[in-house]
Amino acid sequence: PVFLGRLYSLRGVRFTRPVVVPHDTGADVEVTGVVKSVDEEAKRATVELTATCNGEKVLGRALAVVALD
Repeated sequence: PVFLGRLYSLRGVRFTRPVVVPHDTGADVEVTGVVKSVDEEAKRATVELTATCNGEKVLGRALAVVALD
């Protein structure tokens, strides 16, 4: 299922390595997420985020809590 919502909180976000951004070409950072839990009563979901650049993981464990609409 696809969950649409608004960001409620973001925890544990730390870069594990630098992302070099060339001034002429820029850089692509891909962010994906996996829903770890859903609280139907509170209408919130916890999503574990992963960010990669050039195929290398660049974020440590990052958790987002989103408010479900």
